[in-house]
Amino acid sequence: MKKNNQIKLVDHLAEVSCPILMDGAMGTYFHQLTGHSADACEESNLRAPALIKSIHRDYLEAGSRILRTNTYAWLEYLERFDLSQTEAMIRSASAVATEAVDEYVAERLAGVDSIPPQTAKSFYILADLGYLPEGFDEQIYKEFCYTIDLWIELGATHFICETLQDDRHLLEVVSYIKEKLPNSCIMASFAIPPDGITATGETIDVMFSRLDEYPELDILGLNCVSGPVPTTRLLSRIGPLRKKLSICPNAGYPTVIDRQMVFPTTPTYFGEQMRGVLGLGANLVGGCCGTTPLHIKELSQVVAAFCQKKEQKEVGSITKDGGIQQTDEGADNQATAKGESRYGDKSLRVTISDLQHTNGLTTVQPIDHNPILQRMTQGQKLIAVEYDSPATPDIQAYFAGALAIEAAGADALTIADCPVARPRGDSSITATALKNVLTSCEPIPHLTCRDRNANATKAILLGLNMVDIYNVLIVTGDPIPQEDRDDIKGVFNFNSVVLGEYIRTLNETLFERPFNVAGAFNINAMKLTYELRRARRKIDAGIKTLYTQPVMSRQGVERMAQVRQELPDAYIMGGIMPIVSHRNALYMQNELSGMHIDDDVVARYEGKNRAQGEAIALDLTVRFAEQIRPYVDGFYLITPFNRVHLVCSILSEIKHL
Repeated sequence: MKKNNQIKLVDHLAEVSCPILMDGAMGTYFHQLTGHSADACEESNLRAPALIKSIHRDYLEAGSRILRTNTYAWLEYLERFDLSQTEAMIRSASAVATEAVDEYVAERLAGVDSIPPQTAKSFYILADLGYLPEGFDEQIYKEFCYTIDLWIELGATHFICETLQDDRHLLEVVSYIKEKLPNSCIMASFAIPPDGITATGETIDVMFSRLDEYPELDILGLNCVSGPVPTTRLLSRIGPLRKKLSICPNAGYPTVIDRQMVFPTTPTYFGEQMRGVLGLGANLVGGCCGTTPLHIKELSQVVAAFCQKKEQKEVGSITKDGGIQQTDEGADNQATAKGESRYGDKSLRVTISDLQHTNGLTTVQPIDHNPILQRMTQGQKLIAVEYDSPATPDIQAYFAGALAIEAAGADALTIADCPVARPRGDSSITATALKNVLTSCEPIPHLTCRDRNANATKAILLGLNMVDIYNVLIVTGDPIPQEDRDDIKGVFNFNSVVLGEYIRTLNETLFERPFNVAGAFNINAMKLTYELRRARRKIDAGIKTLYTQPVMSRQGVERMAQVRQELPDAYIMGGIMPIVSHRNALYMQNELSGMHIDDDVVARYEGKNRAQGEAIALDLTVRFAEQIRPYVDGFYLITPFNRVHLVCSILSEIKHL
C-alpha cells in the first residue's frame, strides 16, 4: 500500500488550500451494482475482487483522491468466519485498493489528460478499521491489535476508525497504532445524531475540543447518521480546532422500499448542500450511506467552483498607491469573529446564527420551577413515597391512594418503571396523570435504561418537561426475566451513569427548565466501597440526589452514617420499607437482592396476624427512620402490597421527626 516518498495526508492538507475529495459509500454502490446486501461487501474482496476494484476505480474517476479499503465491517466478518479467512479478506482488500489506485495513476500519467508526477503522490488509501463496538473488551482489543499488525505488514501508513458513537476505547486503538508505527496518520470520524449528543451523553463540541488535544490523532471527522444539512449544523457547533476536519455525510434521509433502505435525494442536491460544509472549513469531503460515484462527481464540481472563488479572493489587488489590498487572511479573521465562513465569499458564506439550533441554551436556569429542589436546597427534610402504578387500566383507586398519601404529608410520589421487568402502567404517563390530580405532592417517575433507546428516552424527557414534571429518578433497570427472553428482548443503550450525563447535557443545551436528576444507592451492597465509587461517578454525571435501598438492620444504620461522611455533596434520601408479615420478612431476607434484614427483626413477626404485623411494621419503620435521620436529607418510604393505610400511618409519625 505504501508509496515511496509520499507525504503524510495531514501534512499534505497543511500545504493545500482546497478541500480534498474522499470516496463515497461502498455498500450503497455495491448494492446498486449487484442487488446484493451490503453485508456481502467484505466477502466480495475474495469472491469478486474485480468488482470491488471497479468500485474503487469509479470513485477515482469521479474525483476521489482518498479511498477507504473495503474492510469497514471486518469485525463482523471475523464473527462469521475464522481468523485465517479474515486475514485473507484483508489482504485482498489491501491489494484491490492498491491496484485500483496504481492503475488509475499510471493511466493518468500516460494519457492525454495527464497529471504531473507530483500529483500522482497525492492519492491516499486509508486502512479502514471500522467502528469500535459496544462491549469493547480485552478480546476485541487483541483482535484490533492483530488486524493493525497485519495492515502494517501490508504497508499501510494511513488508518481510519469511522462511524464512532463516542471516543470510548478510541485512544487504546490509536495509541497501539502510533506505538507500532509512530509516523502513521490516523483519522477518527464520528457518527453523531443531529442533536449533537454522543452516546456517552456529552456534546460534540466538548468531545472534539478534548480530542483536539490528543497528539495521537491527526484528523477528526463526521460521517453517517445525517445528510449534509444536519451535518453542517453539527459542524457549526464545533469551535476552532487545530486538527484537520473530514466531513462525509449521508446522501440525505433514508426511506425503506421493498425492505431496502433507499436515499431518494439526488447527487445534485447532495453536492449543492455540501456548500455549507465547505464554507465552514472542511479539509476533506466525501460521502457515506446513500452516496455513489455520481454524488462524488457532483461534489467535485462544487469543490472546484468553491476553490476557484476562494482563489480569487486570496489573490488581492494592487491599490493606486502601490499597496496591497487586504487579502483573505484579514477578512477571514473578521468573518470568523462574526461567526461567518472563514472564506468570506458572500455566495458561500454560512453564518453560525443561521445554522445553530434555536434552543441552544448554554446555562442552567434557576430552580424556582422545581419545588422539590427548592426545599432540598433550603435544608428541608423531604418525604418521598414510592407508590407503584396500577397493573390494570383502572386508575381511580390508584388516584384515591395517591391523594391519601398526599394528605398524610408526602412531598413527592415516586412511580417505579416496571419493577422486576414486569409491565405496569408507564411511570411517565402515570406521573403526568398524577400531576393533574395532586396539588402539593410532586410526582417523580422512575426512568430505567431498559427497553428504550436514546431517541425514546429523549422523547419521554421532552414530554415530561412539557407537562411541568422536572424530577426523575433514573436506574439501570432489572433485566428481562430468563423465561421471557425468547419473546422479549431487553434494550440497554445506557447505564444510569451514562443516562445521567445524557440528561445533564440536555439540561445544558435544550431544557430552559432543567431536570433534577436522582439515582439509586444500594446501602446494603456486599461491597460498600464499590457502591460508593459508583455513587461518586453518578454525582459527577449530574445525579445529585441518591435514593437508598431500605434500611432494616443495624448495619444499614451504620452504613448510612458512612455514606453521609463520604458523599457530603449529595442529597441522601434514606430508604425505609415496612415489613408486613413473617413470610414477607423471610422472602425479603432470602430472595430479594439489595435487602439486608437483621434476624431479630424477622423473628418479631413470627406467629403474628395481619394487624399485629402492621403494628410491628409501624414501630420498626419509625424506629429506623429515627436512627438514620441525622444522616439523611429526607426519607424514601416504599409502599408494600398497596397498603396505603399503613404508609399513611407511618407518614403521620415520621413527618414530625
